[in-house]
Amino acid sequence: MRLALLTGTDDLPTWLLAALDRAVEGGGAELSLVVRARDPPELSDGGHSERSPLWSRSLRHLRTRPPLEFVEMALRFAFDRLGVLDPDPPSATRPLRTLDSLDPEGYIVCETVPVTAHRVALPGDVVDEVAARADVVLHHQVGILTGDVLTAPTYGVLGFHPGNLREHRGSHGGLWQLLGDEPTITMTLQRYTETLDGGEIVVERHVDIEDATTWSAVRRRLYAAAEPMLAEAVDRLLDTDTPPTRLPREDLGEVHLLEDRTVWVMLRYFLVRLERTVCARWR
Repeated sequence: MRLALLTGTDDLPTWLLAALDRAVEGGGAELSLVVRARDPPELSDGGHSERSPLWSRSLRHLRTRPPLEFVEMALRFAFDRLGVLDPDPPSATRPLRTLDSLDPEGYIVCETVPVTAHRVALPGDVVDEVAARADVVLHHQVGILTGDVLTAPTYGVLGFHPGNLREHRGSHGGLWQLLGDEPTITMTLQRYTETLDGGEIVVERHVDIEDATTWSAVRRRLYAAAEPMLAEAVDRLLDTDTPPTRLPREDLGEVHLLEDRTVWVMLRYFLVRLERTVCARWR
């Protein structure tokens, strides 16, 4: 199966690279194309992107939001800088171009096409290239994807989601499970549709987090569980007897937005972390 990687970053987390290696070396996949998608200038300049430095976004929010919300952002910035709330740290990464299976002629760069405030599409010529050179696409940090690219490859576009689609969709996977004192968390590899985190479930892995004390510890367990999932997904897509699972809309879980991670939510997380740390020491 010809596999394309659609990525919004020049560096890839090592767990994702491990997943790609497993799919290529033992899972029947061939990395036929890499598409490096960048935000257009109007989305990446002036502090308007969520990837912009926090100080730049803070100045913008000071001009556009009530003072109380700016205070909340300043508090979050202080907590993050001090590390007392343990925000999810970036995982170890490696430059994209160090991929052993990367063909230089199979590497293209494009700009995303804004469709709504949160959704992006790919240019038509890039979609045509993907359709011609790939059977399936793996998505990584290119925003909420929409448009023809979702159905252009034979087997669609796949993406990892740190959560059970029946319970938690959207941002900050792992945080809500800790706050809800849930004993397990699900890493999902889904085939995207136009519904946010409402795609077809290709592979799921349930991970025990009952003794995890921090958000980052939960994420590390999810990343470890994810490494064999892409190879399994390739096998399942080729097996017509085990099609992906499509959930009815009424069975889909709550959507968590980026802005749902308020300073008050993080203060609550801090209390949960303290409680779990104390309990772990007394076990």
